[in-house]
Amino acid sequence: MIYVHDALNMTLSERVDEWISYREKSVQDFNLSESNVTTIAGIPAHKVVYTWEDEDYGFLMKNMEIHAIKDSTEYIIIYMVYESAYANYLDTAQQMIDSFVIY
Repeated sequence: MIYVHDALNMTLSERVDEWISYREKSVQDFNLSESNVTTIAGIPAHKVVYTWEDEDYGFLMKNMEIHAIKDSTEYIIIYMVYESAYANYLDTAQQMIDSFVIY
């Protein structure tokens, strides 16, 4: 998934903190396992990895999200999969993420 929207005049750090807070409140059994600085397409970014339970089906899910802001536009790239399959597709997901270009 990819979200593209206005960064609301916030810094990358502020947007990531706000997003994590939102996810903590909006998904069941949120468990943050990683939150660190990275880059995407040559611009500063932030990587967030967490698990959560799908309330409708009871599956444990795992997300890796890359957040970046360029020219007041926020980009969020999300790799979401069953937690048990996360490692199986991580290399492919990372290759796709590494191929992104932001103009």
